[in-house]
Amino acid sequence: PAQFSAVIISQPEGSQDATVEIITELADGLSGIYDADFYATISGNYTFEFSVNSLLNGVATVAPVGVVSIVVSPAGPVAAASSADTQALSAAVAGEQTAFTVALADMFGNSISNVNADVEIQVAVEKVVASDNETTTQVFDADSGCIFVSPVFQCYVTTWQSGQYLAVISLATLNHTAALPESPYPMDVHAADMDPSTTTAFGAGMSQAVAGEPSTFKVTARDVYGNELTSGGNSASILLQISGPETVNTTAAVSDNMDGSYNVSYVVTQAASLPPYELDVWVLGAKIASVPAVVVQPNLPHSSTSTLSQIINGLQTGSITSFVVGLFDQYSNAVADTDSVDISISRESIAAKFTSVVVANTIEVTYSAALAGSYQIAIDFEESTASTALDTIVSCTSAERVYEGAT
Repeated sequence: PAQFSAVIISQPEGSQDATVEIITELADGLSGIYDADFYATISGNYTFEFSVNSLLNGVATVAPVGVVSIVVSPAGPVAAASSADTQALSAAVAGEQTAFTVALADMFGNSISNVNADVEIQVAVEKVVASDNETTTQVFDADSGCIFVSPVFQCYVTTWQSGQYLAVISLATLNHTAALPESPYPMDVHAADMDPSTTTAFGAGMSQAVAGEPSTFKVTARDVYGNELTSGGNSASILLQISGPETVNTTAAVSDNMDGSYNVSYVVTQAASLPPYELDVWVLGAKIASVPAVVVQPNLPHSSTSTLSQIINGLQTGSITSFVVGLFDQYSNAVADTDSVDISISRESIAAKFTSVVVANTIEVTYSAALAGSYQIAIDFEESTASTALDTIVSCTSAERVYEGAT
């Protein structure tokens, strides 16, 4: 064997530890045939040249014997050297297949482009659950699958509930299953598009309002699986319709909170009206809520529309008289609430005694004057902008004096 030599004349890029060695023992003691051992860790094409060394007429010569080419295939796949491209998992959508790939490699890092039927990729999904400052995971029912399309496994996973997940990706061979080195992979599932069948509207403004003030309720956008959307952009698909005794402008009724919810506002001015206001909410052309009669309460009494009537001017001291205050808000709705109204009757800062009786939206005030002079009747209103008054001046003269036993 000392007369033979073997040299690697070509090898894959990066291969530095390939060796070829001629065995010193004959393969067959009678044949003159020797074995050669070859070792390499990088897959690819290798070429060897074999030569024989001899002495010809006392001169050492090297004569080529032949050239041998060998194709080195990768070893079996191992999880520790394999990898997954899971970038798409960070933008998964509920109900939709999210694709990712898994590339296999052997223990030396050689890419594997062909696999046996007993090699597969397994995917398990766990949902991240946070509670009481503790984060745990729960095994979650998801649809997944992988098929080998050289040179990688093409995989998909589908979940129907939005949230944070972990995808455990494992390599399974005939006798062994192991997770990939970066497993579990984070998976963020977003809600699908807004769907009218699950989108809801709620809030006091759907059923009650105060005349002249914005009434507001909220629309929460959800996808067909009931997941709440976490981003905006659907305000144009939400429509408010209000019918009733007046035309209500709902052009700019919807405002986007940019978190999957929308505030819907409107203003009506007629309280206790017939016909009543009817409210409908539409999403993507489908009605999601209907209120047949919105209860509209009057606003606070207002000095510009309230009335002061049945005042008697020129009364006499000691006589009893009365007047009536009619309470109306600035939209002429009758107001029965008297808490925001203050009545005073005074002469030169001296208050006169009076009693009052409330009937519906009126206050009947009864009073008498003990002293002659000018009395100011003042009705103060606590309106939304400032306190204003409805007042008047009445005069009181002394009653005729009667002297007992006089002549």
